[in-house]
Formats: sequence, structure tokens, C-alpha cells
Amino acid sequence: MGYIGYSRSVNAAEAMEEFRFPLSQFNRNNIDEFLDEFELVEETPEIKKISVKKWAYIAKNIVKTFEWHHTSKYYNCTDFYSLSDVYDYIRDHIEEVKALNIEPQKAQDFEYAFCKIPTWGGSLRSPKLLGFYKREGVIIGQWFYFNDTDGYDRPCISKKKLTANAFEVLISNSEFNSYKKEFIKTQKTKSDGKRALDKIAKLKIKTK
Repeated sequence: MGYIGYSRSVNAAEAMEEFRFPLSQFNRNNIDEFLDEFELVEETPEIKKISVKKWAYIAKNIVKTFEWHHTSKYYNCTDFYSLSDVYDYIRDHIEEVKALNIEPQKAQDFEYAFCKIPTWGGSLRSPKLLGFYKREGVIIGQWFYFNDTDGYDRPCISKKKLTANAFEVLISNSEFNSYKKEFIKTQKTKSDGKRALDKIAKLKIKTK
């Protein structure tokens, strides 16, 4: 295996000359050079409006065709992606790509809460209230998300609508701060209690 200095193998250098790059080299200069080399802007004028982030995102998550070459003095195995393959996808799905949102979603606002949850029996036509159980969790919008298992090692996140029949929020907002301290005391350590509550907050999106 030939190597060029301490930066990359000969094969890696040849790949880059043919516009196949690691994601770290997906930049405006390399993309513009590729487009100019093959006069692709004339074929797809709107290609210039596609951000570098979208080129890299499509390479890694949609096109996914890659090869690997050795790079750095540590002989790392680095994935290389073809600008040509990415271009073909963008050209064939230009409107889709323009509308593609790759920005991370902002975390939703939530508040900690302690709620009383009804247990129902009977039938849909004749429901019967069997009792209640209490859970700590988080409120997001009109829903209460909570761990529906006894332990927190493998949480099973459930949700209840705040307006559900017989459902009741016992403690929320600033009141929960004092409750949270008591809850954390019941855990093995303070960090266990905080992790238990924060884990529910982090997993809330997965229930949607």
C-alpha cells in the first residue's frame, strides 16, 4: 500500500482526484470544482442552492454508496463518498431535496409532574373504575409521559391525556421541586433519581 506523506494512501488521493471524498472534505470548494468540471450547473441550475450540509447528509443517509481508504499517520479506515452519486440523487429529486429539513429539532418544553392515573375495567360501553396508581413523569402539551414499569433500567414510556376521565395532576411546576427531592431520596443515590426523571424527558419523543 503506497502512502503520500502522513496524510493519506495513494488510493485515497486517486479517489479524491475523481471527486470521491470523506465527509470531512465535503465542502463548497470541492463541490463547486466538481460541478464546474462537468458543467453540471447548466444541467441543473438549482444545484447551486443546495447547501453543503445537504450534500453530506444525502451521501451518508440516502445514497450510502461508499468505499474506504487509509488516511492519517494512524492508517485509519475512512469512508469515501462519490459527489457524482450524490449529484445524481439531487438532480432526480431536486424539489424533495430543496424541502428537506436536516436541522435538528428543538427540544420541546416540558415540566415535571406527579399524577394520579385511573385503572379501568369493564367494557367500552360500561367502564368501571378499579382504582388509581401514581407516577412521576413529564407534561408536554396536553399529555403526561411516564414510566409504566416498576424499575427504571428498561423504561416503558406510556402517556395519558391531561383531560382523560378521572386523571389528576397532583403536583406540577414549582411544587414539584420539593416532591422531586423526596423522590430522589427514595433512589439508591441522588444521581439515580435525577437520571430516572430525565430519562423520561429524553424518551418522550419516541412515544409519538
